Amino acid sequence: AEAMKWTPWIAAYTGARISSITGLTKEDCRRDGSTWFLTFPPAKGFPAFREVPIHEHLIELGLVEFIRSKPPGPLFYHASDQRNREAKSTLADKRGSDVARWIRETVGVTRKEVAPNHAWRHTFKTRALEAGIDERIADAICGHLAGRRTPARGYEMITLRTKAEAMARLPRYLLG
Repeated sequence: AEAMKWTPWIAAYTGARISSITGLTKEDCRRDGSTWFLTFPPAKGFPAFREVPIHEHLIELGLVEFIRSKPPGPLFYHASDQRNREAKSTLADKRGSDVARWIRETVGVTRKEVAPNHAWRHTFKTRALEAGIDERIADAICGHLAGRRTPARGYEMITLRTKAEAMARLPRYLLG
């Protein structure tokens, strides 16, 4: 139930892959000054750890409180199920599949051309563009390397502060 509640929200505000989200641990949530952020591990297409600010709407909805209430270890599966690093990946992927099945069967997103989990990446990038967030910053938030098209771009470091300022421009989802 916790994965069904939080993974779509986190995906909506970060563009992160669901399996990256379901692999998060309590230790991946930290604070730098007034900025709460999640640290995502290297993933397909993005070979480095990345720090992603938590949108203020998620904080108001209780995400940080939820994370802080959890014991050390994985947020969306039981640590006792984790036997080794491979198992962690498998369990995170399995939980991501559970979320996709829930979205199809319970929420009712049945169109075959819509990938329930992956669609959040498209939505995030579109909303970031509409909010005037630089493509390189949106790429750094959601874990795309697309912004590094020239050797000079390799010298840039999109800081947590830069991402937090961009995240503040991302509009909230309207509820109800």
